[in-house]
Amino acid sequence: MLSFRRSHRGFTLIEMMIVIAVAGILCVFAIPSIRRIVDRTRIKTAAVSIKRQIQTAQTMALRNNQLRCGIYFKCVANSQSSQIFIDNNSDGKYNPTSDTKVLEQAKLPLKVSYFIPSSGGIVDSVFIFRGNRSAVKFGTIGLCNDQKDTILIKVIASTGRARIIKTH
Repeated sequence: MLSFRRSHRGFTLIEMMIVIAVAGILCVFAIPSIRRIVDRTRIKTAAVSIKRQIQTAQTMALRNNQLRCGIYFKCVANSQSSQIFIDNNSDGKYNPTSDTKVLEQAKLPLKVSYFIPSSGGIVDSVFIFRGNRSAVKFGTIGLCNDQKDTILIKVIASTGRARIIKTH
């Protein structure tokens, strides 16, 4: 007698379809979580970048005691960026025609925007530092994203120290 042995190698079409369906269901639940993580990472990265720009402006002011260096925040809806500058006329404001731009403008990541808090917010959208590292213009600027996450960056007057404060 001839015996037919059937070898069981591989997967059947039904098994493959079940695995693909389960993977699809898992993706439906995972994608919103991944988007949320990406949005949070964008706002945290922007806050750290702004803190580094503040430290750069402080360092420039330390190099030359006669200079006042600052950082200007452009808070216009379609064009949000920051600019490190030297306050040539010491008026405490950013004037693109008379003040010296130091580095290229830094733009915010997608879906992240500036806001100025109603209490303790910066005046004239600018932080300015003296050669002793203290802040002439100080206060708080905020970042927010589409998910309503907010981070505040506060500059203290006496020390010029920048703090990142996470809020919801």
